[in-house]
Amino acid sequence: MNIFRNAMVLTGLASVAFACFAVRSEFNSVMAAPDETQMYLSALQEQPVFASSLSNSSHTFQMRNCDDYLASVVGPLFGRTALENVATSCEQRASEILAVSPNAAVAHLVRADALAIIGQPDEAFAAYERSYQLAPSEGWLATRRLRLAFRLGAAALGDAAANDAKLMVESHIYRPYLVDLYQSNPAHREWLASALEGADPGALRTFLRLVRQAAQRGTGL
Repeated sequence: MNIFRNAMVLTGLASVAFACFAVRSEFNSVMAAPDETQMYLSALQEQPVFASSLSNSSHTFQMRNCDDYLASVVGPLFGRTALENVATSCEQRASEILAVSPNAAVAHLVRADALAIIGQPDEAFAAYERSYQLAPSEGWLATRRLRLAFRLGAAALGDAAANDAKLMVESHIYRPYLVDLYQSNPAHREWLASALEGADPGALRTFLRLVRQAAQRGTGL
């Protein structure tokens, strides 16, 4: 009986220790996340290191942060070395997450952006396509994918990007983000107009009204 009781106690202690470790890891992965300026400042000297984490929610949090770091206008201001250091760290973290969660679409998206920055366009495009294949109907990912597609250029502006654009224009939640992308990417406006053909007419009218309002705000009218 003593042996059985001791085994039960040891098992309980091990469970508590693991739970404490897991909670601490999740806490660090969220609370230790730097803002964009802090991230690129640290990357001037070396590649940033991401806190380890276990849960899917913390993985998603880290990948959303990485996606924002890589898309930020702040990065290029710190120079090529800092930008590539952040991209390399984000790609490595995304690959670690994919090793345990191969269907994490946002991690594929982060790899696509990071690989494009560090000069691997073919691999970047493959990762971008994989992100779409795994999550074609998630609006928050469609928004981030289209933002990346505009940066990747013509090669990425295919059916996947067009479907993401239609998903966004037909969603009252994501439509304003499409307006922002339209305003900030004048070189791709003609492509976007073509991509939205066949979308819901009411959604298109609302989109055009929002575009006109944004243009008027921009000109002070």
